[in-house]
Amino acid sequence: MGAAVKPMAVAMRPMVLPAILVWGGNALADYVERGDPIACWAIALTLAAVAARAAPRVGSATTLALAWGVAAFGAARFQLLTETPRAGEYRLEGNVDARRTDAEGDCLTLAVASIDGVPTAFRAKLWNRSDATALPVLPGQRVIAQARIRPYYPTGNPGEVNPGPLRRRERLTATGSFDGRMAVLASAPAPWTAWRSKQWVSLDRASRDVIASDSAASLVLAVAAGRRGLLDGEATDAFARSGLSHALSVSGLHIGVVALAAAWVFRWVMTRRIFRGLRTVDPRRVLAPFVALLAWSYVWFTGMNAPAVRAGLMVTVGIGGWIFFRRSDALNALAVAFVVMVFLDPAAPADLSVQLSFAAVASLIILSNRLLPNWNFAWPRRKWFRWILRVAFTSAAGSLAATLGTAPLVFGAFHRMSIIGVVANVIALPICAALTVCSASAVAVHAVAPALALPVLRLAGWLASMLLSVTSAAASFPWAVVEGPNPPTWIAVLWWAGLAAFALGKKSWRCLGIGAPLAAFFLFAHAPSERVVVTFLSVGQGDAVLIEAGGIAALIDGGGVPGGADTGERFILPYLRQRRISTLALVALSHAHPDHALGLSAVLRAIPVKRVLLPRDVGRGELVEELLLAAGDATVEEAELGDPPIRLANAELRILGPLGGRVASDLENDRSLVLELVHGDITFLFPGDVERFGEEVLPFEAATVVKVPHHGSLTSSTEAFVRTVHPQVAVFCVGRGNRYGFPKSEIMDRYKRVGATCYRTDSDGAVTIASDGTSIEVLTAL
Repeated sequence: MGAAVKPMAVAMRPMVLPAILVWGGNALADYVERGDPIACWAIALTLAAVAARAAPRVGSATTLALAWGVAAFGAARFQLLTETPRAGEYRLEGNVDARRTDAEGDCLTLAVASIDGVPTAFRAKLWNRSDATALPVLPGQRVIAQARIRPYYPTGNPGEVNPGPLRRRERLTATGSFDGRMAVLASAPAPWTAWRSKQWVSLDRASRDVIASDSAASLVLAVAAGRRGLLDGEATDAFARSGLSHALSVSGLHIGVVALAAAWVFRWVMTRRIFRGLRTVDPRRVLAPFVALLAWSYVWFTGMNAPAVRAGLMVTVGIGGWIFFRRSDALNALAVAFVVMVFLDPAAPADLSVQLSFAAVASLIILSNRLLPNWNFAWPRRKWFRWILRVAFTSAAGSLAATLGTAPLVFGAFHRMSIIGVVANVIALPICAALTVCSASAVAVHAVAPALALPVLRLAGWLASMLLSVTSAAASFPWAVVEGPNPPTWIAVLWWAGLAAFALGKKSWRCLGIGAPLAAFFLFAHAPSERVVVTFLSVGQGDAVLIEAGGIAALIDGGGVPGGADTGERFILPYLRQRRISTLALVALSHAHPDHALGLSAVLRAIPVKRVLLPRDVGRGELVEELLLAAGDATVEEAELGDPPIRLANAELRILGPLGGRVASDLENDRSLVLELVHGDITFLFPGDVERFGEEVLPFEAATVVKVPHHGSLTSSTEAFVRTVHPQVAVFCVGRGNRYGFPKSEIMDRYKRVGATCYRTDSDGAVTIASDGTSIEVLTAL
């Protein structure tokens, strides 16, 4: 144990180089706009013929690997040849690729074959506007529906996960909605798909009948049928914080356990007297087809998700070694799985789940032995105790290797990483393995005799409850999770290069492993700047403004749409993590309208806030009550014109409105909290949604930057107001394609006539303006 991993010999792992070149060719397609797929495949065939002719001379293997890479580039370019429809309402016809029904609603992914009768080729994600049960559709069925669709828009804020490359690869270029009551099913589902769906429903009912805990039953269904969406958000978050998310998604652990359990059972049966005649045959050669069939049956029943397919391919390669009396190499099997997946689905490498799966397994193979302590386990007298120690240290080393290998991807996607998982996995893995065996057995027995599956489901429920308890305990540790920004590419490369040097290097070359801690230092090192930075976030039709001054941060408004996505969770919190902001000195609500208030509750619940500022006499409606409940121990104050300014390091936040007890408008917009940030000679004005009355009576003065009131509507930004403020920069916080038609062209022209440069969060994305006290610098996300 603890022996260093030797450099890989290409002769022993012939698929490693092709896999690297296949990955390179696939990735290159995103950056090269030209490339005829047919020509690429012709070049690949030519290179393969040259390699076959030259074999076994030096260079023939490299030439053949290059042919793989060129073919992968052609396959990726072919998949990128798709259409992007214009926004509008159309009659769509196509096959359902996937269906998801959860708390967010009923969503179909449709492979569109025609639009208003005209042949086309793209995929659209469509939400059912009617009751989720109105359209009993299964994957593979033909659907005709009248749908409102629009192209996918690019992400508008730094730090957000950018799904654009994956959407392009998957030809998923549009989203929209349809009325399920008016949709027509043009074909019946495939018999095997209908049978699987029926089994899922029956297994769900049986599980909830015999398992008392709803969370435990949902976890059993996640492992047994791949339906992790049934688990509630709180439990899912606990799995993420504890580093045990892999227990929810059917992947290598589950497929490997099923394959090993099946092999053990088959081998035990073959050694019985009734099969005495088979004792002269190598049992592995007889078992191989049955084990592979069971493993792939489990992969199919759980939904054919990418990590499970990867594991199924690796198991198949390993079982192939049994048949041909060859020892399977894990790294070579991983390379084979990658090549097969890329050619079956060129979009796979852009999928985060695929990236995490392959990075975790590669780290386990390459790095885990280096992390194992080179200790002598002979000192415990009891053999079983030595075995437990060996298993515990091996599990911890494997968990640490997977955590380190996937760290850049995890930070990039979730802005946080679990560190308690290294310990939690040692306890949870045996429970998860037992749960997998019970759940898979329950599926097999339930398909034949449902009544006999009930005791197995009850045992699976008990194991699921144990796993949930371990997960909850691990997630509750104060330092269970480390939060951080999305690492730049150069930091991720430095990190992985350092890990590779540590794992594969010899003697002095191992010192290059210092690259990994250096990458971590550069990622987390952060010194407060003397500049004041104001970011107008792109949160759809609404306002959310972040102020950073000398290490102090303040947030004004949080955006939001009733019934829509939580803007705090989706936009604001990822950006705060990207900016390494863990505490807010101030959260201010301009007025109690959804497009300003809804996103603040999630922020107040997620990070500590010292002070919450509301406009005077804001009232106690539902929005405000929810915000006050989320505020917890924060100091809550109401402000009006004349209250003392608030100091934010080297900047000052002045209160210009509302008027309070003086004559005021009946409109809540005119009672907005109006703030002015002063940094040296630079002034930022945040007038909320004040309209004509507020603009006339409040003491506005010239400002360098103005957040345009009321999103650029005709009821605000009067000629007098614009001339008085006379900004250099005007920022319109608006949603793309909003139903109000904001901002109005007359208002934009009004600001331009006084010399202002106009920015819009719908088309420019987040607008970041940095001030040094005398001048400003503007940067847009798009």
